[in-house]
Amino acid sequence: MVDPTPEGLLAEFSEPRPFTLDVVVLAPNAGGVHVVIEDDEVIYVGETGHLRQRLRQHLRGNRGSSVLHKQVGEVLDAAGGPVATADEITGWLGGRTVRWHPTDQRSALKAALVKRLRPRFNHVIPGGGEVPGSRRTGALPADESVMRSDPRKQSQFERLRDGSYFAAVVAANRAYLEVAVPDPAETEREFWALSCLPRTRAGRLSTISMKGMETFVLHQPADRSVAGPAAGFVIVRRSTLTRHWPTPEALAGTFPGLTIEDSDYVDAGPDQARVRGRRDELTAALADEDFAAAVRDLAESLLTSRTSHRSGHNYQLADEVLGRTRPTGEWLYTVDEQFDGWRHDRSNLERSPQSSGGAKADSWFRQVSAGDRIWVCVGEPPRRLVAAGIAWSDTEELIFDEGSVRWRLTVDWDRPLTNTLLSAQTPTSAVLEAEVQGIRAMRSNEYVRLTELLGQHQAPTPEELPVGRRRRLAEITLRQGQVSFRRRLIEAYGGRCAITGCDVEAVLQAAHISRYDGAATNQVNNGLLLRADLHNLFDRGLLWIDDSYQIRLAETATHYAELAGRRLRLPKRVADRPDKAALRQHRSEAEPTGTGR
Repeated sequence: MVDPTPEGLLAEFSEPRPFTLDVVVLAPNAGGVHVVIEDDEVIYVGETGHLRQRLRQHLRGNRGSSVLHKQVGEVLDAAGGPVATADEITGWLGGRTVRWHPTDQRSALKAALVKRLRPRFNHVIPGGGEVPGSRRTGALPADESVMRSDPRKQSQFERLRDGSYFAAVVAANRAYLEVAVPDPAETEREFWALSCLPRTRAGRLSTISMKGMETFVLHQPADRSVAGPAAGFVIVRRSTLTRHWPTPEALAGTFPGLTIEDSDYVDAGPDQARVRGRRDELTAALADEDFAAAVRDLAESLLTSRTSHRSGHNYQLADEVLGRTRPTGEWLYTVDEQFDGWRHDRSNLERSPQSSGGAKADSWFRQVSAGDRIWVCVGEPPRRLVAAGIAWSDTEELIFDEGSVRWRLTVDWDRPLTNTLLSAQTPTSAVLEAEVQGIRAMRSNEYVRLTELLGQHQAPTPEELPVGRRRRLAEITLRQGQVSFRRRLIEAYGGRCAITGCDVEAVLQAAHISRYDGAATNQVNNGLLLRADLHNLFDRGLLWIDDSYQIRLAETATHYAELAGRRLRLPKRVADRPDKAALRQHRSEAEPTGTGR
């Protein structure tokens, strides 16, 4: 187990050294976590895919490319006199010490350190809360709250989410930000903005903008009457790109399908180029360090100034791209009392494809996650709300022998709230802005009306619940973020089981290597995409993976003997591959001495 004390968390870090340029060159050019220390106090924790480069940016970068550089500058500015220069910021940092630790588990380690140490130069503590002295608190800034509740932005996000390009858009934008922006969550909307279904040109899916220009764009195929993969372009530093690929033919030789064009954005200067291709081709190129350098060199020059596209930022899409925990959903579900045999204490809700509400309602139903609340309304006159409960599972797909499919949700009904709804005979016309066809998400205005209509009714606190339900509520809390985690694993493993290659998505599950311990452990390199039965073996310690990524089995798992010695199917991106330290930890807990094969 990881030692959660500060000393334990920092045990594998390098020795403290002065934070100067001649020391920074000793840092490895690998991903990891770094800490800045003042008088034995950690004042900043950062994670990066390139330690040496990132540490140099803190010292010699600018206020746009480094959050630490910016905040130190603001501290020095506040001391009076003219605005602090880059040399003054470098000098201040040089009076502190730095430590680093190369690791593939950098996000989880940073989250643990920030939560434990509360460094004053880190804005946000994972899981909510405020770092003393920082300007951002757990509450949303007023302008962010307004933008999140903007019905047009919500509608744009929902249209993208309900379409066929959503997963591809999220994965590609995540890949770009990992390469181009050192601290995307810290500089979001201020130095870069992400728009969703922008109306600048027909067919656009998303755009990332920096300064006054677009840097990464995804769009539908040119012929939108024919289904096809998303495509797009990225703006790069031409001189960096041509050092490795002198001609367009050379680039196409490495990344078939990518083309180079001239680009003339004013903010990027003369040394720029546009690289076009399909979404998957661009994502593959972003995983190449030489190509990523061309992207990063261009972006670094733009991150010196605030973006003028702030008003177009879509927080809902950014939540998905940055892997932020999805807020609990509120859903409206219709029943027909006469034909559904509806009972408010029935534990399961089921739906067949293309039933009431059609494909859009199918999509909504599949998006319901454990912990979401379901509000049931009668679809036929007199239309009214009749029940409310909590989804205790993600939507489950049932495949029958004859090939038919149904989806099922397990719901635990909130009896006090349901009784209130029944006694109030709450008409849907007093709450809803639009009819419900099958199922849909409740709108924020509708929820406000409903809570007002129900008065001061409060759901029971966990302490007031029966022991059994408290346990189930705890289980749901543990599962927060699981849907996003599974989606990212499906993307990383190409929708196939990491052991068997099975591509039946309904039976593929997200397995944690290190035990789940909050959102920080929902990292792709702490997960495996496994067929359900193999997930069960893995969790029970009957299957484990050695340092060469080979499958090992307990002697008792005779039915699966043919898998022994098979090599794990690995993601293309090195950063997404299973963390060997986590695999060793799992193995130490699972492997019975002398009984493996």
